Amino acid sequence: MKEMSLVEHLEELRTTVIRVGVIVIATFIIAYGLGEYISEILLTPLRSGLGSQDGGQIVYLGLLDKVISQLQLAFWSSILLSSPLWFYEVWRFIKPGLYDHEAKMVRPFLIVGFFLFILGACFAYYVVFPLTFD
Repeated sequence: MKEMSLVEHLEELRTTVIRVGVIVIATFIIAYGLGEYISEILLTPLRSGLGSQDGGQIVYLGLLDKVISQLQLAFWSSILLSSPLWFYEVWRFIKPGLYDHEAKMVRPFLIVGFFLFILGACFAYYVVFPLTFD
């Protein structure tokens, strides 16, 4: 394990935070561009729950409601879609501070946690959303 001073640790933390910020900003731009497709995917369970012929229509009551909802959708989509990348960056920062046996113990939790996250998102989309909207 390489010995580092406090300043070196802070520089490494700064580099990691900048990388995570770049990842989130890049995926935010992509998610904002694909906002219509993402909103259609998220509204599919609602529209099937409505059961009407036209599938319903979104109504914005406030002046900035559409803009705010598009920004929120892009932000949360970017956080979720880029989470494997920035989790990896955080792991790259934390791993050098762990002994080999500690890193080996954490690795299965990371893998299982990732699959449980995906399973939870699928459960929410395919089970909870339709039950809520019905």
